[in-house]
Amino acid sequence: MTNRILIFNSSYPPMRCGVGDFTRQLAETVAALGVATTVVTSRGPEIETSGRARVLPVIRNWALTSFFVNYPRFVRTRPTIVVVQYPAVVPGTRVRLVFLLPLLARVFMPFARVLFIVHEFAHTAEPAKRSLRLAFAFANEIVVLNQADKESILDRWPMLRSRVRLGAIGSNVPYVAADAAELEQFFRRDSESAVVLFFGLLQSPEKGFEDLLEALVLLGREDAALWVSGTLDDSAYHAVLERMIGELGLQGRIHWLGFLTPREASLALQAADVVALPFRNGATPNRTSLLAALVNRSAILTTSGPAVPGFLHDGENVTLVPPQDPRALADALTDLLAHPQKRQKMSTDLAQLAPALDWPHLARVIFGDQIVRVS
Repeated sequence: MTNRILIFNSSYPPMRCGVGDFTRQLAETVAALGVATTVVTSRGPEIETSGRARVLPVIRNWALTSFFVNYPRFVRTRPTIVVVQYPAVVPGTRVRLVFLLPLLARVFMPFARVLFIVHEFAHTAEPAKRSLRLAFAFANEIVVLNQADKESILDRWPMLRSRVRLGAIGSNVPYVAADAAELEQFFRRDSESAVVLFFGLLQSPEKGFEDLLEALVLLGREDAALWVSGTLDDSAYHAVLERMIGELGLQGRIHWLGFLTPREASLALQAADVVALPFRNGATPNRTSLLAALVNRSAILTTSGPAVPGFLHDGENVTLVPPQDPRALADALTDLLAHPQKRQKMSTDLAQLAPALDWPHLARVIFGDQIVRVS
């Protein structure tokens, strides 16, 4: 039998969403391994459809009717594996078809094995957790991407133990080899001799960006600048950040990089003196911004917590500080900026992790032997 994979994802690129980027990487990887792969995503004229995986941008609003209008197209792919994921950005009306998809897949594609991939659970709101129980009930396997989420699910529903297992996630920013001159020029250093980079989608206080702003003041170095991926928009949260930056007198020391291509993101992660990721819930293995920094061998300053990946070692290949502690952040930044040899050792040590973080390896962790063609 030849395996065929059907993946549902509402937020396929160019939509900016970590789950969407994960879907693209996973789909392109298994397609390159010779597995027929189809992604069902939202309608949109700019949806990327030029890769190895087939992309069907056919879902209008992710209401239940959207499935029934299109299900003959899904069935015709004759999937042996159906993948559903939570969460993802849902455009249009916010009806959570995602919670019903495992049931619908079992009914309309009965010969397929349904994998439900959970990117977040422990810190998910209670109404969503209750809805996820329906999805879990009809999934053949529940794949979680960090140990804390696995434990949280099993504490709530221990009867799922035989169907819950750990998967893995990789970086959506591959390492790009660049020479020293190209890296030196990336941040256009003039009066600034120290560059701290915040990388990732900036959508809520959970990323700890406010703590980093306070740490920059406590750092007491006028030659240190904070560069940030993306830009400020008209959201309420970004208005709060803009006001805070003004109140702290940091307007001239915060620089916005705008949207970065994968190559530009790799250069930024390599060129920064320190990549600061002060998550308020601590570093976890499903943080795509953390994984991007790891793959690109950055000197990483992040936060401790119960789910810090086991391959990260404080003081060796990463620096960890307590969450929500601007003083500790400032002290760690001072130390890292003062010791370039320490930053270089961190980068060298991270290079050894590359094989365990490449996508073919991670795809096999998620799908196991199912991604191999069987005649």
